[in-house]
Amino acid sequence: MPKVKFLPADKMVQTLQLAAYALLVALGILTYIVTPPQGTMWYWIFSSAGIAELIQTMLVATSVGAGFWGTFRRDPRWLLTSYILFIVSALRFASSKVSLSNDWFGFADSPTMLTILVVMYAVILVMYFELTNGVIRFSMLDTSIRTNEVYVMNVKRVIGKYHRSLLMNPLIAGGLAFLVLSVNMILPIFVRPFSAETAMRMEDSVELISVYGVALGSLIVFLVVGAVFAANIPLRIERWRENKE
Repeated sequence: MPKVKFLPADKMVQTLQLAAYALLVALGILTYIVTPPQGTMWYWIFSSAGIAELIQTMLVATSVGAGFWGTFRRDPRWLLTSYILFIVSALRFASSKVSLSNDWFGFADSPTMLTILVVMYAVILVMYFELTNGVIRFSMLDTSIRTNEVYVMNVKRVIGKYHRSLLMNPLIAGGLAFLVLSVNMILPIFVRPFSAETAMRMEDSVELISVYGVALGSLIVFLVVGAVFAANIPLRIERWRENKE
């Protein structure tokens, strides 16, 4: 991925950068809380909670540092490094229920609070991706306009589309995480009329609300969204609406 040179950031890009910094701090804290060292690759390799926690902490700190530097310098290479490190830090190599590395407020005893924390993590992670991508995209757009490489007739319309995606993608991620973490309460409702015993086993199932479930569900959502844009469906819908008007 080559380094891209931009002109000094305009007000919108600066606003996106400030928002990305705030989200990055929150994401780093939440990632550290909801990804305990137990179940990580480091714990499996070294069989030591202390070493695994040290590596996991360094990984999260490096993710945050790379994100800060990439956002400040508007360098997609550092941002890509931050994305990869955040994803690696969340990988689990042992199926387990959602747990916390540090339970400062006693949230581990409340399934509802655990669900809220993971939903917040999913939403903030997606918003971080969106905002930092927005920093790069609008820097490219602003540089192209100011250097007369391109002429954009309706910049506000472009910004409006970005604002809609900034709202929809986190909502999708949060809704998905909530559904996955609540699936052991939702599925038994439909299964109970056929088998009360199976419904009871589902309610107590660990795998249904494991971190793997959230990861798999997130992958499916991103694949669906990617397929929609690959088929250029948003443009087709927009043209259909314009023709209808």
